[in-house]
Amino acid sequence: MILLFILSSIKVLGQSPNPDDSSTVNKLLDESKSHLTSDTSKAIQLAREAMNLAQKIGYKKGEAYANKNLGMVYYMQARYVETQKYWNESLSLFQEIKDDIGTSNILNNIGAIYFAQGVDDKALEYCLKSLKYAEKTGDTLPLGS
Repeated sequence: MILLFILSSIKVLGQSPNPDDSSTVNKLLDESKSHLTSDTSKAIQLAREAMNLAQKIGYKKGEAYANKNLGMVYYMQARYVETQKYWNESLSLFQEIKDDIGTSNILNNIGAIYFAQGVDDKALEYCLKSLKYAEKTGDTLPLGS
C-alpha cells in the first residue's frame, strides 16, 4: 500500500503542467491580436509562437487563426501578397476542419484584399462565397448586422 502511494505521488509530482495546450495557443492569439495596430513586430512574434505551438500539438484551428493574425498584420500594411499567402493557408485549414464560421470570415477577408486592389469581380466572388457559409451557420457578421 505504501509503495503504491509513493509510486502515485512520484507520478503526480513528476508531471508539470503542460503548456502545450490549446488554451495557451488561444492566449497567444489574443495577445497577438491586441498588438495588431500598436506593435506589429510583437503581433507577428506572438502569432508565430501560437502557430508553432498549434502545429506541435496538432491544433489546426489555432494554426488557422495564427495565419489569420499574421495576414491581418500585413493587410494593415497594404502588403497584400503576404496577406494572401497567410489567409489562403488559414482558409485551407478552416476548410480542412470544417469550421464554417472561420471559413466564412476568411473568405470575406480575402474579398477585402481584392476590394482594396480594385479587383471588384474577384472581391464579389469571395464575398458571395462568404455569405453562403454565413447563411449556413446563421452568422450575421458578414451581412453587416
